[in-house]
Amino acid sequence: MAASLRFLAQNDLELLDRFQFDVLPCLNPFGFIRNFRNYRENVDGIDINRTFDDLSTVEAKIVRSFLVGRQYDLFVEFHEDWAYDGFYLFELSQNYKSIDEKITATVSQVAKLHRNAQVNSYQTNNAAVWTIS
Repeated sequence: MAASLRFLAQNDLELLDRFQFDVLPCLNPFGFIRNFRNYRENVDGIDINRTFDDLSTVEAKIVRSFLVGRQYDLFVEFHEDWAYDGFYLFELSQNYKSIDEKITATVSQVAKLHRNAQVNSYQTNNAAVWTIS
């Protein structure tokens, strides 16, 4: 999250004048406060990641209510992944001019990148993963 805000501040201030940014900084405050790395469960012991379909957690309800009626040209989600040792960027399409190199370069200033390896069954390229949608 810090790297994305730094990216905007350092590289593309004009974006702030042209676009609206909605930032939801921490969907699992319990896991964050408890300082558990990759702790998926909320205070009730429920994996928040698995509740966005049925909205069985307060966290999922809050996010869903915020997103209802909104449309985005770009949606970025930062998700901790216990299986990999660094940041990677997962893009759904290459049908637009990608900014992945700028993003990964900025992230590399504050965090380790997961470079030139696989993420699930996808090959990374300098911490970026592409799937064609």
